[in-house]
Amino acid sequence: MPAYPVILLAFVVLALLGRRVEGSWIAPATIWPVAWAVYAAGTLLLVEQTPHLTPALLWILLNCAVFLLAAVSSRAVRQSTSLSAADCAASQHFPRLGAITLVLSAAAFLALFGATRAAGFAPADVLSLPSLARIAVASRATFEFGGQQQGLVARLLLVLAYTGAPFGGMYFRLSRGTAKKALALAPLVALIFIGFVSGSRMGVLFGGSFWLAAFVSASLLAASGSGRVATRLFLLVGVLALVLIAGGSIAVQFVRYFAGSERTVTRIVAEPFGFLAAFGQWFESSGMRGSGLTAGFYTFERLGRMLGADFPAVAAIDVGFTSSNTHTVFRGLIEDFGTAGSLVVVGAVGFVASVAYRRVVTGHSTWVAGLTLVYAFLFTSMALSPFAYMGPAIAGAVFVTYVIFAARPHGISRALFAGLASRSLPDRIGA
Repeated sequence: MPAYPVILLAFVVLALLGRRVEGSWIAPATIWPVAWAVYAAGTLLLVEQTPHLTPALLWILLNCAVFLLAAVSSRAVRQSTSLSAADCAASQHFPRLGAITLVLSAAAFLALFGATRAAGFAPADVLSLPSLARIAVASRATFEFGGQQQGLVARLLLVLAYTGAPFGGMYFRLSRGTAKKALALAPLVALIFIGFVSGSRMGVLFGGSFWLAAFVSASLLAASGSGRVATRLFLLVGVLALVLIAGGSIAVQFVRYFAGSERTVTRIVAEPFGFLAAFGQWFESSGMRGSGLTAGFYTFERLGRMLGADFPAVAAIDVGFTSSNTHTVFRGLIEDFGTAGSLVVVGAVGFVASVAYRRVVTGHSTWVAGLTLVYAFLFTSMALSPFAYMGPAIAGAVFVTYVIFAARPHGISRALFAGLASRSLPDRIGA
C-alpha cells in the first residue's frame, strides 16, 4: 500500500512539470497526468486493495512521462507566429457550423427514437426512469447495441449522432445566444439518452469526450491572442469531465441495474474503476509483448473487423467487485504495437498534441481538428481507444475533414465550402 501514494504524487509532479513546460494547466501534457491521478485515486478509494495495481500504475506513469518528454522535444519545432486581431477573429468563424449541428442533432434524436421503438417502447417512455430502465433491459436482452442486428439506417443514424458531438462542442463555445447554446447541447443530450436506452455507457463516454474535446479546443482558439489561458478553463473542464463522462457513465449503470439487480449503489459507482483493475491483472501476466502484434486492430477494432481482420474479442476479467472487458487504452496499444512500440505511439501522440496546442493558442484554427482528437484520446484513455467503435471513428474523420476545409480564413477551400453550403442551408442558422 505505501507505493500507491508515492505513485499518485509522481503523477502530480509530472503535471507540475507539464505546467512548467507548456505554461498552462489545460495543455495536453499537463491535463493527462492530472486526469490519471484523479482516476487512480478514485480507484484506490473504491476498489479492494490489490497488488496488480502497482505495476499497472507505474506503466501508466511511464506513458505520461514519455508523453511529456515528447512535448518537450516538440519545442524544437519552429514556433508559429500569433495572428493579428483581425485574423484571430476570422479564424473563429466556421461556415455553417450551426446548420451542420442542427442536421446532426436531428439525426441523433431519430437514432434515439429508433432505438426506443426497436425495443418495443414509445419515445415518450425515455422521460420516465422506470420505463427507461425497462427499455435498457429489453435492449440488452434482444441485441447488442451497435452490433450486426441493427439495420443500415439505424447504424447510419447512430454514426451521425456521434458525429454531432464534436460539432456541438465547438458550436457551444463559438456561438452566442440561448437558442444556439441549446442547439449545441442537443447532440450530447441525445447521445446520453441513447446510452440510457441501450444500457451502454460507451455512448456517454464517447459522446461526452468528443463534445468536451471540441469545446476545449474551441475555447483555446477563442482565447488566442489574449495571453495566458485562464486557469478557470482547466477547472471548468474538470467539472464537465466529472459530470459528463464519469457522472454520465455511472448514471447509465444506475439505469441499467435499476430493476431486478442486487447491486448496491457503491458497486455501481465503483464499476467504472474496474477498467484499471482489469488492466492491472492483464498487464502483470501479459504486458510484455514483442511478437504476435495486431498492428492497430484493437485501437481501431470495429473498422478492423469491417475490413475482414479476425482477432479474438477482449475477454472480461473478474476483478472481485465486478468483471470488465474494458482494460484502458494501454492494453490495446500493447496488443497492437508491443510494449516498446506502444511507448513510441504515445510519444508520437504527445509530440503532435503539443504542436497542435501551441498552434491553436496562437490562432491557427486548422489545428483545432488534431487537438480535438488528442483531447478525446486523453479523456477516454481510462477505458479504451476513442476510435475502437465505428461511430466515433467516423465522427472524428468527418470533423477533421470539415475543419481542414472550413478553417482557412483566406483559402479557396473555405470559399468553396461556404458557397456550396449557402445554396442548401439558410444563412440565419450559421454560426
